[in-house]
Amino acid sequence: MHIDVLQTRQFGNKIYVDTEISVHKYFSLEQGHNIAEAVHAELERTFPEIKAVNRVYYEWPVLREYLQAIADGKL
Repeated sequence: MHIDVLQTRQFGNKIYVDTEISVHKYFSLEQGHNIAEAVHAELERTFPEIKAVNRVYYEWPVLREYLQAIADGKL
């Protein structure tokens, strides 16, 4: 896993952090989601003024699984 993009912006008294996270193709959809949630939670725990917004990008095999889950109505 690595962070491809890290951008910040301020809106009112909150700082929004946008991240794009790539995970290895061998990670499951659930593992990728858990990583994104952990990054989000840690940012907000460490910096209370931050509202984190994560986006996770999967390499192809997991992306295919994700898109299929959407198509099947599972997500």
